[in-house]
Amino acid sequence: MKHLLLIALIALLPMWGHAQLRTTASIVTGPSGTGKVTGLAYTTRPQALLTLGTERNGGSRYASPPGGVIWDIELVSLPSGAIPGTALLVRPPDGQEGKVLLRVNDSGPHAVLYAPGDTLDATGIPLGSILYLVFDGSAYHILNGDQHLRRPCPPGTADMGGQVCIEVAERASSDFQQAVLTCADQNARLCSWGELSSACQRRVELGLTNMTNNLEWTSNPANEDGSVRVALGSSCQQAGATPTTSMYTFRCCSTR
Repeated sequence: MKHLLLIALIALLPMWGHAQLRTTASIVTGPSGTGKVTGLAYTTRPQALLTLGTERNGGSRYASPPGGVIWDIELVSLPSGAIPGTALLVRPPDGQEGKVLLRVNDSGPHAVLYAPGDTLDATGIPLGSILYLVFDGSAYHILNGDQHLRRPCPPGTADMGGQVCIEVAERASSDFQQAVLTCADQNARLCSWGELSSACQRRVELGLTNMTNNLEWTSNPANEDGSVRVALGSSCQQAGATPTTSMYTFRCCSTR
């Protein structure tokens, strides 16, 4: 048994020889911190050991480029620019328009892609967003795009405040089921009661038409089986419930 153990240890020695670490800080191997490296200075130098705080706050890979759609950033931790697999946290400049390119330490510029073949348009970036980008060798891919980016409102719709788009004009009367299908075909949905009421009160500002001439279908169910709420009519506050087989006008909403 002792011979077998000795052979196993000898076999492992070459593997241990490749696992080397040079540090001027302390390495604690006791019960209070097995394998913990302490006493590291704050640094973002290339190939330097990073403190946990540096990594947590993104200090080695966070940048906030100046204005424009060609984002120029400087990172001490990437002296030769990004390599495939490089991950960056970028706070985009506000109020820009156009397709976005990114240059890191004079390497690039490379396209910033919202989806394969779809270059990011700066117009669709909400204020205060932080984008998580990964470089593939030829372009930067946004990995948290759905969380931060909003699609533009479709033609014929108005922006209700950044989150919801509503059709400017009402559609012709139909039963509830057909109204649902019509909106679905537009990659949209029926507006909720609250959305219709809010939009009606801002109809002049949003340029909406025919908001107080007909009752319109909403996406809200009613208390009665087989019935759905309708809203608007003679005022922005009017509402009621009606069977889904009734015929009413409607308009579609979509979430950005």
